[in-house]
Amino acid sequence: MSTRFRDISFVVFIVMMLAMIAGCAPSAPAEQTSATEAAPAEKKVFVFGRYMDAVNPDPVMNDANADIWYMQQYYSGLLRFTKDNTVEADLAERWEVSEDQLTWTFYLKPDLKFADGSPITPEDWEWSLNRARDPNNGIWSFTFDAVSEVTADEEKVVFSLTEPYTPFIYTPALFNAVVMPKKLVEAAGGWEAFMEKPIGAGPYIMKEWKRGESMLLVKNPYYWDAANISMDEILIKTIPDDNTRIIALQAGEVDAINYPPFNRVNELKTDTNLTVLTFPSTYTGSVTLNMRNEPLNDVKVRTALAYAIDRQALIDAINFGVGEVATTFRPRGSLYYNTDLEGWPFDLEKAQALMQEAGYPDGFKITVQIITGSESSLQLATLIKDMWSKLGVDLVIEPLESGLWNQSYYDNNFELQFNYWTDDIPDPSESVNYSVVYDTAESFHTGFQNDEIDQLAADALKTPDGPEREAMYKRIQEIFNEEVPFIPLYHNPFLVITRSNVQNFYQTPLGTYIWRDLTVTE
Repeated sequence: MSTRFRDISFVVFIVMMLAMIAGCAPSAPAEQTSATEAAPAEKKVFVFGRYMDAVNPDPVMNDANADIWYMQQYYSGLLRFTKDNTVEADLAERWEVSEDQLTWTFYLKPDLKFADGSPITPEDWEWSLNRARDPNNGIWSFTFDAVSEVTADEEKVVFSLTEPYTPFIYTPALFNAVVMPKKLVEAAGGWEAFMEKPIGAGPYIMKEWKRGESMLLVKNPYYWDAANISMDEILIKTIPDDNTRIIALQAGEVDAINYPPFNRVNELKTDTNLTVLTFPSTYTGSVTLNMRNEPLNDVKVRTALAYAIDRQALIDAINFGVGEVATTFRPRGSLYYNTDLEGWPFDLEKAQALMQEAGYPDGFKITVQIITGSESSLQLATLIKDMWSKLGVDLVIEPLESGLWNQSYYDNNFELQFNYWTDDIPDPSESVNYSVVYDTAESFHTGFQNDEIDQLAADALKTPDGPEREAMYKRIQEIFNEEVPFIPLYHNPFLVITRSNVQNFYQTPLGTYIWRDLTVTE
């Protein structure tokens, strides 16, 4: 076992012998007495192998789980998510809400500091939160749509709302609602330069980011709860290839990995040096369709492709039976999930009839982009290619490096991609706004627009939880299933494999990694 995880404290034997004869020998020079001091303890380091590099550590202008799931390590806001999907105080000490639900007051912990030791000022809070709610700054500003004003002083941060916003309790816990140092960002020349080595207020500091290789996080001594943060350093290595990631884990080069292919799980379970962890999730895998051009602008074509997929066969082949068939775009079992929808059960005859009606009896040629090195994506593409061939559809598989794949998504420069969604809050509003409201993210970059959904989504935000709000979200799912802007496939648990000496590794159902209690023993 590597000694980099050990806390070493020892006394050199020869020093003890010298001490015994000190009375009959000349006094040692002062500088030599330091030999009696214990050697410093070695750093406690956790190494994590992830399948995809960070894209944009700007908390406001990002759009990828490769950033979102990790930001709780080096940024902090008023609240944070817990292991059980609730929120708790982080930089806030407590909060209260006015009777009319229009004023939310968060009382701050005393003497808060950024990771460089500088104090967090009221100006920092106002600047950060106003930046997050500016519609010109990325898609996540919609989480602040009801906020008319943010004010702060040394003791509190106050949000004034124009109307009740039912899921607002989750907004101050989101990745985009963290506090950042205004003066340091401006001194760096703006976010493009600052985000290479950002200074936040989280439990760790992003000390170094080597694009495409690694990200080094070191413990933040100024974090309000620094005494209870276990690890001194976290090194996050980018290892896109599934097999290479597993080999690195087996060799002890990393302590844990994410997204191992399910077909390797049974084999890895037999390795006594490893532990297979599964966590409940809000993961829904899907085929993202670019509806802007033919033939995917035809709902009959999209529906035909959906019916021509045997989802259970995909789960059995790719996930070795782990997972559940998706019947709509919302995660199974989530709040207001529509259990009345049957989805698109495999029906080749129905799919062929729809293709005939759409004017494509002999099919067409179309390309799906996948991330290079993802064994499961390649397997998924191969299986769907075979299924769709029964419709005459020729599916071309185009592997792309992860950065290029991401850019193609953001630029709408694709026909098909395999993608997935995980909730960032335990409420359907965020998913609905991202997935099917065009103004937020072009409806998952599909180009889908629907006036009824837009109105329902807006009304649901201010409707109290209960039967009326539930009916709105269930109707949105009905419309989605009729229009099929993208094709949901299946729901997975989160799968992580660690070395057996890793303790307290946790991933929330929202995907966020909680590493505050993480330890690595000898």
